[in-house]
Amino acid sequence: MKELSKKIVLKALDASNPSKLIEDCVSVHTNRITIYGDEWEITNRADIYIIAIGKAAPEMSGTLKDLLSVDVANVLGISPHSEDKKPDYCVYASHPTPDKKSREAAEKLLQFINDIPSESMILFALSGGASSLVCKPAEGLKLKHINQVNKLLLESGATIGEINSIRKHMSAIKGGQLLSYFKQDCTLIDLVISDVPGDDLEIIGSGPTTTDASTFEDAHSVLLKYDLWKTIPEAAKVHIQKGLNGEAPETPGPGEDPIENHHSFIIGSAKKFAEEVAGEAEKKGFKTWIADEPYTESVAEVAGMISQKIEDCIEQNDGPYALIFYGESTVKVTGSGKGGRNQELALHGAIHIAGMENVSWLSAGTDGIDGPTDAAGAVVDGKTIEHAKSKGLKAAEFLKKNDSYHFHQQMGTLIKTGPTGNNMMDIVLITIG
Repeated sequence: MKELSKKIVLKALDASNPSKLIEDCVSVHTNRITIYGDEWEITNRADIYIIAIGKAAPEMSGTLKDLLSVDVANVLGISPHSEDKKPDYCVYASHPTPDKKSREAAEKLLQFINDIPSESMILFALSGGASSLVCKPAEGLKLKHINQVNKLLLESGATIGEINSIRKHMSAIKGGQLLSYFKQDCTLIDLVISDVPGDDLEIIGSGPTTTDASTFEDAHSVLLKYDLWKTIPEAAKVHIQKGLNGEAPETPGPGEDPIENHHSFIIGSAKKFAEEVAGEAEKKGFKTWIADEPYTESVAEVAGMISQKIEDCIEQNDGPYALIFYGESTVKVTGSGKGGRNQELALHGAIHIAGMENVSWLSAGTDGIDGPTDAAGAVVDGKTIEHAKSKGLKAAEFLKKNDSYHFHQQMGTLIKTGPTGNNMMDIVLITIG
């Protein structure tokens, strides 16, 4: 069952690669471009520009370039991929922690935008990871302040929406602020692969081209909620306090988009990927069920919710089932171990399904990266805990240390795909024989 689950998810990932997502929604004719039924006239291909930022940037920018026959001089991609795979039009920055390369990438982006002539068409392809790949700190802040605050937030258990309300208010380009750098008479078309719950454009990549409903007050409230206000660097505290006092510019709010001809499309998302997984599972003879909403709770809460659904399904006893969940859980790090939220969720899952016959639990990140590890996640079954005990491994101790990676490593339950060039949140596939 474990191997079958892996095959189902890997097949779905292959069918959901960024290039295919572009090809499925964008069609080009002699003098027009069509996206999901909306049409724009093309008078001169030289007036079309492509910007792609995120884990899927090389694939998205390359596919758009070929479809539209755009010269490489009109294309900029910013990606975390390795230097040896670098197309001429791509630059590489850092993920998940922004550094000097991320700041340099932001400056190249702003220069590229500045050089775009008036009345041009710009296709802006955004995918997961964009928030750290381009980093221009707000006035008075440095990269080290951004990273210190980000580390505290990631370890606090804050949601991605809460984290981004702070990221946007410590940046000069996030939260819709990038819009001010474009010429207002351009046509701007966002093509977005969502990696956040609810596919909220304000949150994806910290919304560089989406106006922002959050405020400095919201950012301040999050820091107070997680008891971080006294812990963050003094420079960050001073900046946010200036915002509260009206001395630092607020991000552009809803209705304040300076570009009139601006359109946004979600071309890939966790829900769409879940449907792809369901399709592959049905080919293998499973009845399928997909969660209505993405999960956002702690790994322990998510594991409990999934476990209850498994028990309900087993009680029905009406055939092999595939249960599909998607979202991003949170982890409050208290130990010094190694792991990621998917590996930790799978370890919780192993405990919940211990002793169950023909039940497997797969948790993985669709980007192929789970935390600071070389694994995408893990897949376990009802016998995993029993086998662990025979090796002298106590699952609860690994959870306490946030050391799920080393548990799965010793159990042979890690899933390693390498970077997929995509990011549509996390997937959980439960197969019940």
